[in-house]
Amino acid sequence: MRNFMQGASVMRVADKCNSEGQEGAGFREGFVEQDKGPCGTVRHFGQIPQRTQSLFAPEAGMSRLRYRTADSIAILPPYWLRLWTIDAAREVTGIGVMIVVAAWVLIELCKTFGILIANTDSAAPAGVYHVVSTTFHRGDLVAACLPAVIVQAGLARGYLRTSTCPGNVEPVGKIAGAISGDTVVIEGGGVTINSRPVPHSAVALHDSEGRPLQHVPFGSYSVSPDQVWLFGFDDGRSWDARYFGPVPIANIRGVLAPVLAW
Repeated sequence: MRNFMQGASVMRVADKCNSEGQEGAGFREGFVEQDKGPCGTVRHFGQIPQRTQSLFAPEAGMSRLRYRTADSIAILPPYWLRLWTIDAAREVTGIGVMIVVAAWVLIELCKTFGILIANTDSAAPAGVYHVVSTTFHRGDLVAACLPAVIVQAGLARGYLRTSTCPGNVEPVGKIAGAISGDTVVIEGGGVTINSRPVPHSAVALHDSEGRPLQHVPFGSYSVSPDQVWLFGFDDGRSWDARYFGPVPIANIRGVLAPVLAW
């Protein structure tokens, strides 16, 4: 009698564990059961009792693992974040294209209407200027494209920027300080034009970064009919005729008048 009761108890435990094993085999919440006990791997196909597996209830309970599908693995960012990133990239690209187009339009307008944008006050207040006449006189503010040799030195030192003049350099806005028939005297202490000293015209020996600054040889110069000396005495850092000498009249684009100055 005792043996029969013990056997019945064992069978009830086995049935209970087997029911739990079936739930873990996919009949509830998507579990996968792996039994690595002495009986080997047992897989459930339908609701078939597996009493041999239920004898190892502790191992079966410990071996149940939740499964994952590829969609549940967080590899890619959320869908809304990807859409936002794409939209942001499109907006940045659109803004970049608009800036390029606007710059191109501005350059073409400058070429067509003789507009010069000056951001220094070496010869005049910073602002926007346009060419009003091709005939100039001594003391006029003019726009000029510097000769190639001067351009190379200016670009190498960072005194000039790229723009529309030959050599892909910007035109300069300077005062036509000395024209045909004038006499220019260059000395360390300053410039004299037709025996009249020019204030604030001392020749610098170094630029703003402390580099040696080459200047024209000190002495007296007579201005020939095809030359003009360009100066910017409003700023002691102006890179002008004191350092690169006269330029051909043919390089003068015209007289500048302010559109907007600040």
